[in-house]
Amino acid sequence: MASAVFPHKPIPCTWIRPGNEKPHFCIVLVGEEHENYGETAICNLNPAQYWIKNLKDDDVVYVTNIHRSKESGKLLCDASPNVFQPLFQGVAEGFREKEHAIQAELPTPKLEIVPDSTPRRIETYLNDPQQIQVFGALADHLSIKHAGHLLLTYAIGCLPRSGKGWTGKEIHAYLTK
Repeated sequence: MASAVFPHKPIPCTWIRPGNEKPHFCIVLVGEEHENYGETAICNLNPAQYWIKNLKDDDVVYVTNIHRSKESGKLLCDASPNVFQPLFQGVAEGFREKEHAIQAELPTPKLEIVPDSTPRRIETYLNDPQQIQVFGALADHLSIKHAGHLLLTYAIGCLPRSGKGWTGKEIHAYLTK
């Protein structure tokens, strides 16, 4: 199985409350730019982002990798890096002079802020770079799942009408001829 790598787009969400007594979770309301708009999600925080757990109602938190857990069915996500967080200004110096001041829990007061260039990884059977590029362009506009659904629906619609009742072996023979 080949893999393709695509950048992710941070999705603005609304902070609702801390997740539980553990410092690495909070609860957010998924923003309208995502297909799960209006649902609550459990947001995972890394240690440099524990300050997010102390935000106030309706503060904006940018997240990535919104997905549903296969085990529990709950919606999960990861907080985007601090550089993408609108309320992070000044936290690198350990304080903020704004109305919504939050004390950062950073190991060192000097923090180099580097934009997240970590791409999301998509496992795929595609091995043609042009096919991967097309899929990536669509997945950047939609979710990976929705992009795959649209492309599969289109591909199935392109089969000849006579092929609708074919067996898997007949469809495979037609597609690989």
